[in-house]
Amino acid sequence: MQVRTTETVRQNRIDHRHIVSVMITIGFIACGIFIFPNAICRLVESLRDLALSCVYYVSRLFLLDFEITVTVNNLPSWQIAPSQFQPLDLFPFTWEEFQVDLKAYGERLLDKQSLQSYLRFLSDLLFNASRFLVFAIPLWLALRYAFRSYLNKCNQDCGKESLFLRFFKRVSDFTYHPVKRWIKEYIGFLRDHSFYVNIWLKLWLFYFNVWTIVLEFLAYYLYFVFSFDLLNIYRFVYKVLLDLTPALRFIPVVVWVIGAIGFMEYQAHQVGYNELNHRERKNRGFWNERGIVTAIYGNMGKGKTEEMVDAGLSAEVELRDRAFDVIVECDFCFPYFPWAKLERELKIAYAFHVCYDLSSIRRWVRKKYRRWHRDQCREKIFGYDFERYGLYHNDQLKIESVWQCLEDYACAYFVYAIECSLILSNFSVRSDVDKIDFGNFPKWNTDFFRRNPWLMPAYSRRSHILDFDILRFGKRVLKNNPNRHALGFGVYLITEIDKERKNQLENKELDKNSEKANQKNDLFNPLLRMIRHACMIRNRVFIILLCDLQRPEDWGAGGREVGELLEIVGQSDVRPVLPFWAPFWIFEAIFLWVFKPFVDLYYDYRAMRGDTTVFSHTSHGAVAKFKDWYDGVYNIFGSIRVAVDVQSGRMEGKKERKYTYKNIKKTRSERYGSDCLSGMFETYAADNTVGLADLDEFADKMATQEELRKMHSYMQDEIYDHQMAA
Repeated sequence: MQVRTTETVRQNRIDHRHIVSVMITIGFIACGIFIFPNAICRLVESLRDLALSCVYYVSRLFLLDFEITVTVNNLPSWQIAPSQFQPLDLFPFTWEEFQVDLKAYGERLLDKQSLQSYLRFLSDLLFNASRFLVFAIPLWLALRYAFRSYLNKCNQDCGKESLFLRFFKRVSDFTYHPVKRWIKEYIGFLRDHSFYVNIWLKLWLFYFNVWTIVLEFLAYYLYFVFSFDLLNIYRFVYKVLLDLTPALRFIPVVVWVIGAIGFMEYQAHQVGYNELNHRERKNRGFWNERGIVTAIYGNMGKGKTEEMVDAGLSAEVELRDRAFDVIVECDFCFPYFPWAKLERELKIAYAFHVCYDLSSIRRWVRKKYRRWHRDQCREKIFGYDFERYGLYHNDQLKIESVWQCLEDYACAYFVYAIECSLILSNFSVRSDVDKIDFGNFPKWNTDFFRRNPWLMPAYSRRSHILDFDILRFGKRVLKNNPNRHALGFGVYLITEIDKERKNQLENKELDKNSEKANQKNDLFNPLLRMIRHACMIRNRVFIILLCDLQRPEDWGAGGREVGELLEIVGQSDVRPVLPFWAPFWIFEAIFLWVFKPFVDLYYDYRAMRGDTTVFSHTSHGAVAKFKDWYDGVYNIFGSIRVAVDVQSGRMEGKKERKYTYKNIKKTRSERYGSDCLSGMFETYAADNTVGLADLDEFADKMATQEELRKMHSYMQDEIYDHQMAA
């Protein structure tokens, strides 16, 4: 005998949300039976019209000699309750009547009667508005007075809630919050069981004659291709309006207005995303014009590091795109080569750490070549039928062997498919390119602007720690450093490089022959001059070095002169890239009108009272939601135009003014910490026992001798020593 446990009963119990969904479906079907009875009739007629138009199309296409009477131009014959299912009254029945009405409308547009009608409409509008204001202004004044009255009752009841607020929360715990929680859970249920939503959507599209309109359009298109019947286009538009009438009359005006605003907002967001991607492409074009080594400088707070990080993220995508271009080029040189087999063996070599950089991949391919050269068979060239398709390719510049192409393809595939960040930096940078791999050829999602912050941990990658010994050809800080020969492809980001390398004056005391690595014997600068040779595939460079500094003179000329200098001159304010017709601009005006007065009023309340009331609780939450929406739009679609002056690293010649864009969603999505080197001060902070309030203050407007001595200033101490000596 099987014992029925509580868990078994729970598992066998039917989810009540299925019952709710079935009941909703039955209700929607009932709406179709009693409210939209002619939908099925119109669908049948549209199928008839499409069938006859198809016959007409085939007869004209093959020049068949028989007549067919198309019915696509006939008005619907199935109309239940004609008074309810009429098209908009603005549209007459025929094209001729439409022309007459249009002419009459033009004549009456500026006559005396039309002007009087307009003034009458305007006066009615003003009258209704005044009635609303008569009601709204006293209500607003009463609410303002009620809130101000709270300010006259000063208290220090920190954290205490008013009686009405506790009652409000108790009621909401049994009414609002359970409903809200159930609705959110039900929405999640519908996402998991999307067939319910699909059924509902198809039912209402059927009731609103959407399927009928699609079929009628296809029928009219097939008829129009050979008839060129321009006179009946108006009749077709009239039929469309007639079929849309059920939806126009059934859906309330408020829903249409909200839907129109939502649709405009959706379209505006698409335009905004396109503009952000366009600006990103312009940024990539700008950085592609720069050299391999680029230094960015400017005053403190100008956004040097942010600009470098933005460029580094674009450069990472650019390197993968370059690798993909090499893959495509090699693929089409030998289109019948089984590249998938090569990729599969490369993945195995990656897994066993046989291939880990470009040099090891080249050695791996050349080893394959030697084995094939000793025994030339298809199995040793990845199954390629070289006897049929050949071993060489002529591009009119050179004759290329399939093995050389294999080597380039394997190197490019390694750069393209490696599942880690391509950034090496002396500070942490977050990268969020998302790899899409179903076990075949991988693809990358490089869209910076449609990322969901909740999913950030799933697709985030952090940059690699830059071991500076990698960039030293001479002496290294760590002898026999296992990373010393790891220089390869990637984007190298170095912040505060002037503090790392220093200039000639600061390095004059260093000994070039010292046993210890220093700026004079590590051969860092010679490496920069030859760094492009470290990683090239098919004549394309796959290494980029970006750095920032405060003053270019603080970096020695030997390193600075290798590339270009970019000075950040200024930048614009953050503005969304949404089009002018976006509803956001209206809501922004409302937000700016509401937010500042509310902040002043709210913090007046906070200054006077420590408790929380219903009004302060609800109004604070509502305005906070409004602000979240407002900030979210700026954080997604906000963009800054940055003016930069480009100059040679030799600091000769005229500066060239250029412009780049910093898109907020890309550059400020937890990319890096602006205090990325603050770890150097942690030891000092841990040992500190003095705060700002503990430091002595001046006693008067003139500092005393004792107060000057407390500064421990070189100048003050020098003056004091001279005074004492005298």
